[in-house]
This record gives sequence, structure tokens and C-alpha cells, in this order.
Amino acid sequence: MYLDTIQGQYASSGRTPTQGCTNAEIQELERQIGLAFPVAYREFLAWAGHDAGELFHPDEEYAYGDLLELQTIAQDIVQESGFRDPLPNDMIVIQLYWGMQFAFISASEGENPPVYEFLWVPPEMTVRFQSPETMITKTIKSPLAKPPRLMKGVRFSQWIAEYVTGDTGE
Repeated sequence: MYLDTIQGQYASSGRTPTQGCTNAEIQELERQIGLAFPVAYREFLAWAGHDAGELFHPDEEYAYGDLLELQTIAQDIVQESGFRDPLPNDMIVIQLYWGMQFAFISASEGENPPVYEFLWVPPEMTVRFQSPETMITKTIKSPLAKPPRLMKGVRFSQWIAEYVTGDTGE
């Protein structure tokens, strides 16, 4: 319905195939999160919820197995950033990237809702490096620090289409 054309474009591009979720898995995730997902997002999960092939950057977390945890991580990021505006109670975090930024949709904004992005680069980050012999923890000051902000973007189907066509503004 919302993603039919996009799925066809992706399939004809010759990229790694996707692996979707079953309807039962989607229903279970909705139950765990406590929200009914918009139609367009359910379509995405059914098409690529377990593995989106080459759709996203390797640093972008979006997969079925991570989604429940992403809901909590996003709340922690908002709190840590000091962002003061309330986020929607029916927020469904659909992607986490670079560890401090995330994308979400609201369950109440229709079948093909807009995608919001919470963007923040903290002034310093703690990074852990692990080798077989040792774990090194280092605090890095960020020259690119930016205060937290919330941006409303395009509808979910267009957001996915921009990944398929490579027009994500990266």
C-alpha cells in the first residue's frame, strides 16, 4: 500500500534482500510497547523489520530485536540532553543513530505519519574500546557539540523512499 513502489525499487536495485517480521511478531511488539503501529510502519516491519539489507547505514539501529530497548534509550537520551519540551506520549522510536540521535513517529498521526528526528551532539562523550586483553574508557570532547533539537520531517513512506533512492541528505 504505502511501500509497494519503494519495495519494488529496492528489489530491482540489486542490493541485499530484506527480511521482514511476521504479523505475530509485529503484534507482540505492539503489545510490549503498548501502542498500535501506523499502517506504513507495520508494512516496513513486515518487509524489512529483521534485516533491512543495505537500506540503512551500519550505525543505524532499527531492527525488530532492538526496538523495545530503543524506546528506553531514546528517553535516556532526551533526559541526558536536558531537552525541556515534552515528546509525544505515543512516540514510537523507529531508529537510533550515532548513539545520541533518534527518529520516531507518533501512533496518533495517521496511517503514514511524519517522522521526527531528535538531534543532539553532546559536548563530550565516553567511548569504550575493547580488545581481547583490555577495556579502555576515554572521554572525548566534541568540537561539533550541538544543543538538542526536534525536527519534523516527511511522511514515513517518503522517509523510507529517500533511503532507497539515496537522497537522505547525508
